[in-house]
Amino acid sequence: MSEEKKITARVIVADRPYVLSIFPSQEQAIREAAKRLNAQYSGFREQGIGQDEFGSLIMAALQVTIPLIDAELKDDRDRMIISLQKINKKVEEYISIAEQP
Repeated sequence: MSEEKKITARVIVADRPYVLSIFPSQEQAIREAAKRLNAQYSGFREQGIGQDEFGSLIMAALQVTIPLIDAELKDDRDRMIISLQKINKKVEEYISIAEQP
């Protein structure tokens, strides 16, 4: 990505246009993120959730972020389990060697 040249992307979030300087490889993810955020935002606005537009945007951002945090926590747990399994295997190997006469 570091060798890529940045491009200008225009996205609309909460009915406001934003111009971003991004790498081409990021464009699809940024557009999808804006799409998901806008969908949540629109839903909250229609339901009257949030005291104002900013409140609705914050609630939408929280809702969109939750799956990301869940995935990160799961990944951390998975890595920890793998590390513990490796440690357990080494301990078992040590015990079996120590038990030999």
